[in-house]
Amino acid sequence: MHDASESPHHSSARRWWIGGLVLAGVVGLGTLGYIGGTRLAADRLVETLEQRTGRKVSLASLDINPLTATLTLKGFSMAGATADALPVMAARRITINGAWSSLWKNRWILQQVTLISPGLELISTSDGLNVARLFSDSSSGGGKGLEVQDFRVEQGTLGWTTPTAKGSSRTALTHMQLDAHGLDTTTRHPFSLRGKADWKSGVFKGHGKMGFLPWQTSLWLEADSVPVTVLRGWAGAVMGVLPSSGVFSSTVHFEDGARTGDSNAGGIVLSGRADVSDLALTPPSQETPLIRVGSMKMDRLRYQQKAGQLAIGSIVVDDPWLMMTIAEDGTTTLSELTPSSSSPEEQDASGPSTASGASSTGESSSGMHITLSKVGWNQGTVALRDHHLKETFSADLVNLEGQITDVDSQEEAPLTFSMTGQVNSRAPLRLDGQVALFDTPMSGNMNLHIARMPISIFAPYIKAFGGYAVKRGQVSADMHYQLNGKTIRSDNTILLRKLELGEPVGKPPSFPIKTAIALLEGDDGVVSLNVPFTLTPDKAAVDVSAVIWQAIRKGLSQVLTSPFDALAALGGDSDQADSPSTASRRARTGEGPASIYAAIGHAQEASLSRNGTKLSIRFGHDEATLNDAKARRLAGWAEGLSRRSRLSVVIRPGLAGNESGGEALLDQRAEMLEALLTRHGVKPEQIQVRKAGSPPSTTTLTLEAAGH
Repeated sequence: MHDASESPHHSSARRWWIGGLVLAGVVGLGTLGYIGGTRLAADRLVETLEQRTGRKVSLASLDINPLTATLTLKGFSMAGATADALPVMAARRITINGAWSSLWKNRWILQQVTLISPGLELISTSDGLNVARLFSDSSSGGGKGLEVQDFRVEQGTLGWTTPTAKGSSRTALTHMQLDAHGLDTTTRHPFSLRGKADWKSGVFKGHGKMGFLPWQTSLWLEADSVPVTVLRGWAGAVMGVLPSSGVFSSTVHFEDGARTGDSNAGGIVLSGRADVSDLALTPPSQETPLIRVGSMKMDRLRYQQKAGQLAIGSIVVDDPWLMMTIAEDGTTTLSELTPSSSSPEEQDASGPSTASGASSTGESSSGMHITLSKVGWNQGTVALRDHHLKETFSADLVNLEGQITDVDSQEEAPLTFSMTGQVNSRAPLRLDGQVALFDTPMSGNMNLHIARMPISIFAPYIKAFGGYAVKRGQVSADMHYQLNGKTIRSDNTILLRKLELGEPVGKPPSFPIKTAIALLEGDDGVVSLNVPFTLTPDKAAVDVSAVIWQAIRKGLSQVLTSPFDALAALGGDSDQADSPSTASRRARTGEGPASIYAAIGHAQEASLSRNGTKLSIRFGHDEATLNDAKARRLAGWAEGLSRRSRLSVVIRPGLAGNESGGEALLDQRAEMLEALLTRHGVKPEQIQVRKAGSPPSTTTLTLEAAGH
């Protein structure tokens, strides 16, 4: 028979068993409620953010610790503007420590927010940064505000994409550490922040103020030893060469968003300074740099996005080097400096261009207004190579010092430039002028002075100097250029010093250039030539050396037209007291005093015949003397010849058919002329008497280069 009463031990065990079931049920229900509640909270958070920003938001998990008021989000991501763009915001983990006081205050209070491995993609548009549009003023939507007392970022990434004329370009900061304090949306005051990150192999630091409601930033940013390759995308939008090596450091004040009284509100403003060292700029299709720079300092930089303005106070460049090459088709490497209109082949390696989701609208599409007060350079080098000549021209302009002032891309007024240096470390040069670079059509003037440049450098441009090899000599030049659109007019004075020509090369010389040089060269060994020429678009592809040589040949040919008049003027002939060039012109045009060609001989018998370097003299019948007037003119000419030691004169005595003096008369006429010449300073070695074969009918004096 079973006892109806149970033992105390069994009764207690049953109560604990029932209590355990109840507790397990409560815990289970609580767990299910917690899981459901956190899932509901996660869904509600995602929905709120999507409504607030207009972007797709995803969240892997959300954990809530009610005892510590801690919220942990994992796998958070906010999509970019397009399907293939990088997320505008993302984080591996976000930990939020709240405060229970939020329940009775007018704002949510977060004691600390920590982001682990977050990413933020900033996108510049014509209206400012993209994040400015992700948040609206809390006062417009009602509800409680937000206060974040401490905000931390660990191992973050910050990408920045900007539009350019050739697409969008992105760069990124990595391994970012950031601390921010004092975010409170109810006060509308910006919060403070300070951070540090890697920018490629360089370091990037910043501090300042930032606010989301409304969006506003004022940050002081410092870059130290950052590779210039991070700027390839931006560089490709403004020039045709891209940075291939070098580092830069900078201090910049970054402003964006609402700023009281600022007409640029809503657009980015950058101001500061930057230094660049060991820079190399290379065309995209080449491996060899076109430009190298030892160092460059830029001061008083100011960029205003909304106004589309870039102002630079000064740029100082040390040890710049430029390769300037003229190809066989006449094109130059200078064309590489301007960007091509084709789509970009180069994008920054730090991220895809699709990261932005931004259009290329902005200042780049309409043209940026660029002003530059002054750019100067020190110890520069320009390597000149002209491959479109039969013989390549090669010269290095070194030790270049100069400056350009008053650059303004929207002004038609000319900019002023000046430069000094040397050609191949020997010949001094000076360049100055003004160019209306942004005028349409382009216009300006330039003056170039070169002193005592070895003519061996210049030789390829003058076709081996009229058919002769160049052995030695120097060139000095004063060259004046006028630019009007695509037409260049040049008025030049070229001085040839101690020029010595060698043997003929190629086809025989077309005219007696050695005689012309000997005629023009003074005792100081200087030949002065005026060499004007014009280059027009239809001549752009022709051999420039042919144009220059044609101008030089013209200058030499003019004096060869009447060299006896030129020498007479040089000798101080009282009836022909003009410069050699003026005397030549007068002889050609019939101006002024009678030419020596017409003054020597019997006028009634037209005793002179003119043939350039040959002067024909007809003596009186069976005579070997000249009257005083003719002798005086010939004496003046002889004095001029005495000042041209590289000229010689050949005397060929002649007999008319009815003269009976024979060989004796020939000798008398030759001796009479030889004595007159030596009496007036002509050296014996400058005089030759030739009587080979049958005598000519007329006595002649012929000018030749000495030793010809």
